[in-house]
Amino acid sequence: MSPIANDQAHDPFTAQVIQLRLQSIVEEMAITMLHTSGSPVLTEAQDFSTAIFDTIPEHVAFSGYVTAHLGSSWFGVKSVLENYPADDLRPGDAFITNDPYSGGALHQGDVAILSPLFYGEQYVGWAFTNAHVMDVGGMSPGGWAPVAYDRYGEALNFCPVRIVQNGEMLGDWQRFIMNNVRLPLLVINDIKSMLAANATGQRRISELIEKYGLDTYRRYCRINKQLADNLVKKRIADIPDGDYRAVEWVEYDGHGADLLAEVPCRLTVAGDRLHVDLTGSAQQLDGFVNAGPGAIFGGIYAAIGMILAWDIPKNAGVFRAITVDLGEPGTVVNPVMPAPVSCGHMETTGKVAKAFMEALRKACSLSANPWLIEQAAAAGHNCWPGNAWVGIDQYGAYTAFPVFDCGSAGVGAQSTCDGLDVGAFEMQQNNGIPDVETNEAFYPMLYLYRRIHVDSGGPGYWRGGQGLDFAWIPYNNGQGLLGTMENACGEMPAHGLHGGYPGATSTFYMSTEFDLDGFLKAHRRMPGGEEITGYRQLPNHVAGVPIGGNGVFRQTVGGGGGLGDPLLRPLARVEKDVKDGYISQAMAYGAYGLVWDPEANRADPEASAARRAVIRAERLGQKPARSVQASASYTVPLKLLKQGGTPVYACNLCGAELSDSSASWKDRTVQRRKDLVDSLQQWNLHVQSRTPQPQMIEYACPGCGSLLSVDVVTAETDRLEDYHLSVS
Repeated sequence: MSPIANDQAHDPFTAQVIQLRLQSIVEEMAITMLHTSGSPVLTEAQDFSTAIFDTIPEHVAFSGYVTAHLGSSWFGVKSVLENYPADDLRPGDAFITNDPYSGGALHQGDVAILSPLFYGEQYVGWAFTNAHVMDVGGMSPGGWAPVAYDRYGEALNFCPVRIVQNGEMLGDWQRFIMNNVRLPLLVINDIKSMLAANATGQRRISELIEKYGLDTYRRYCRINKQLADNLVKKRIADIPDGDYRAVEWVEYDGHGADLLAEVPCRLTVAGDRLHVDLTGSAQQLDGFVNAGPGAIFGGIYAAIGMILAWDIPKNAGVFRAITVDLGEPGTVVNPVMPAPVSCGHMETTGKVAKAFMEALRKACSLSANPWLIEQAAAAGHNCWPGNAWVGIDQYGAYTAFPVFDCGSAGVGAQSTCDGLDVGAFEMQQNNGIPDVETNEAFYPMLYLYRRIHVDSGGPGYWRGGQGLDFAWIPYNNGQGLLGTMENACGEMPAHGLHGGYPGATSTFYMSTEFDLDGFLKAHRRMPGGEEITGYRQLPNHVAGVPIGGNGVFRQTVGGGGGLGDPLLRPLARVEKDVKDGYISQAMAYGAYGLVWDPEANRADPEASAARRAVIRAERLGQKPARSVQASASYTVPLKLLKQGGTPVYACNLCGAELSDSSASWKDRTVQRRKDLVDSLQQWNLHVQSRTPQPQMIEYACPGCGSLLSVDVVTAETDRLEDYHLSVS
């Protein structure tokens, strides 16, 4: 019997009103932070989250700015209760933690403030806020340390500890923090801003309970969680049972190593339950890429919210149907002390979330439920290739600042449209990018340009979203700056789906040869990107990079994967992308088979059709025997035929049967294995080179020559298995 049945009949209007009121409370907590913080990380980039918990503790409401905080907030409240039992809590208390190992933070730069909630003297739950503060000490600014060998060298690490008592911040803790961070006033003000947000939560929860009564409040919190649980399980039940698999690689080029650490994800669908198994992940590394439990669970929970529950209130019921096995201790997804973890959320968590989302979207694609089929999408870049700088600002004061433009990656192509351009790191969906003018006002930097990263979205029937391309110089700063950089997606791009190709990766560049003053005198305008010379590529993980004088820093942010065979994309749409400057003619010809007529300044339809026919024949080594069936909208290329007996995989574009569901459909396709970087570079799509070079495997339907899958693998990987169904 469900908890709703145990609660007897309930009023759906009351349930909805209370859930919406709780959502309003966490949003008001967020507004409180935006109005009281002086940090652009909060006010502009919105790198924070707020939540309300009951006493179990479970989420009853969450504001989705950094959605990966769904995991770290849950672990954070549990870690406080493990150290401070409920009978030790008092009104006016607040606790601080930024420890990724106890799960209360994604990384040390994310400082969490947790306040027990009371109705009178009755303990009723928790208010949680978490924000990326400007600095947390350690060897590098900004909260991540690529050169650290263990967590002790990374930053201050707060285990859950009481920082406020009787409503007053403890002076000893305030002095300790101020003495150990680079920007003490800004950091302390952000902590006080979080305390103000929690106070808002306390006031509004008291008003809500006063209106409905404590018993009714608690009962409807239970009911709303169960309603969310019921709906998510109903959707999972429509996914074919089986094991669905995907693999990603954590890129690590620090401390003399240059390797790809494998992170396999096995998703098991059984009835209305999902089980995520990360067993077999690579051993933990001596660099900052390892991810704590709050980060891993947060990445998976954020992905569930995007795919199966984007329209459901984010309470604990959304995640009850999901279990996660981190695998054996001592891996990049389940590290043990003292492995460094200050960037694990942006490195390993992003890769785990990508693999999980790919596996789940493959599963949704085989469903008979049209709503689930529509959830299929290619991988987003899902990376925050960060850089932070320290030095003297234009006002003569010491400064430390991250450049939040890097949170501008392309999102994967959707089943109904192209991927979002200049989207987000998908674990931080509601982050923002500060205006150019805001950054130039706060920090010693002058932008030369900020524009779309052309050709960065993966080709497909639906194109992957494009990232950002921008360049700036230190400005009004005679002493120069020192930079710290991390880039989780430089060598292994975001995967396409259903035959779509991967997107571009992210890259840092530096030029020390460009004479901006001379250019401005000669041209009386800012330079375009092609007019800046002398760039050299910078490492993906590095600290202490100097810039000054004639230094120009450029960053290109990667794009999302494409969805579906690009030869099926209507020529008119490809032509428009070329005219709008979104893709080059090299991309249009190589990936989409579009032949440009320079005299008419448009696509040549007949020559393009012939070129597309040639590409299909090249895939098969002969002319296709079948034609693609016309469709007015996007068609998932692989389907299950259930006409009695064992289900059969078939091409949904031409009807060619491939194999029964007990075998691998990939064995019946025509396969081509190519060097990834060389192949994509011909289309002007940039992926950083490495040795040995990663590979790209194309799987074409033997009937019509349409691409059914394009896998990105390492040189050592034979083949990726997609799924093994247990349907009959």
